[in-house]
Amino acid sequence: MAMNNISQFSGSDGAIVLHKPRIPPFLTKTYEMVDDPNTNSIISWSLTGKKYLLSNIKRRNQNQKIQEHCYQENYYNGVETELRSQRDFNVTLMSEIEKMKEKQDDLANGIASLREYLEKSDAKFRKLLCFLAKGIKQVVMQQAMKKDEQTKKRKVEDIAEICKNLVEKKMDALVAIKQVHEIMQKIEIEKKSG
Repeated sequence: MAMNNISQFSGSDGAIVLHKPRIPPFLTKTYEMVDDPNTNSIISWSLTGKKYLLSNIKRRNQNQKIQEHCYQENYYNGVETELRSQRDFNVTLMSEIEKMKEKQDDLANGIASLREYLEKSDAKFRKLLCFLAKGIKQVVMQQAMKKDEQTKKRKVEDIAEICKNLVEKKMDALVAIKQVHEIMQKIEIEKKSG
C-alpha cells in the first residue's frame, strides 16, 4: 500500500527515481495536532487514522469547484422542479377536492329534495289510504244495513206467514167450533122436541 503513495519519476538519465509525494503543510500540522498525546482527552485519531494516507487528500481545483457548483445547481434545479411539480400537483389535488365537495353538496341537495318529495308522497299516500278506508267502511256498513233490512224483511215475512197459518188454523177451529155449536143446538132442539 505504501508503494501506491510514492510517485515514480524518470530522471534525466532514464533511471526511475522514487519520490515521496508532497503533503501540504496544513494537513501535516492538522495531523500532528490531533496526534499529540496531550490533546487526546479532547481529540484523537482512531486506530485507523494512518499518516501515509494524507497524500490522498487533495485540495479542490477549479474544475472540481465548477463541477460541484454545477452539481449543486442541478440539484437545486431538480429540487426546484420537484417543488414546482408538487405545487402543481397540490393545486390539481385541491381543484379535485373542490370538485368533489361540489359533487357532495349536489348529492346532499338531491338527497334533501328526494327526502322532501318522499315525505310529501307519504302524506298524500296516507290521506289516500284514509279516504279508501272510509269508503270501504261505508260500503261495508251499507251492505250490513241491506243484510239487516233483508233479515228484517224475512222476519216480517216469516211472522206474517206464521200469523196467516195461525189465523187459518183458528178459522178452521172456529169453523169446527161453529159446526160443533150448531150440532149441539140441533141436539138440544131435538131433546126439547122429543
